[in-house]
Amino acid sequence: MGEPVTLHVYDLGTHQSVQNINKVSFAIGGGLYHTAVEIYGKEYSFGYAEAGSGVFGCLPAQCDLHTYKQAVALGDTLMSKAAVMQLLREMAQDYQAQTY
Repeated sequence: MGEPVTLHVYDLGTHQSVQNINKVSFAIGGGLYHTAVEIYGKEYSFGYAEAGSGVFGCLPAQCDLHTYKQAVALGDTLMSKAAVMQLLREMAQDYQAQTY
């Protein structure tokens, strides 16, 4: 058996107006969202910063830049923790924050 992978969904940002838009638009398949992937006990996502990589991590369901909404189980991965960390290092080089 592999390691569980979870998609965490957030309302984009922390403004109540976005949450209100998402309440209405969710019913028709739309909305403004931020997502992150949890694996090996940490959550990873991509976002804007002044410089450096846009790939960042935080505790699961704890990204303070957005408003948490829900978790979606994606299944398990057979990748080792070392392989996941190597992939994240490669992605951090490829996905620079200013390209967000």
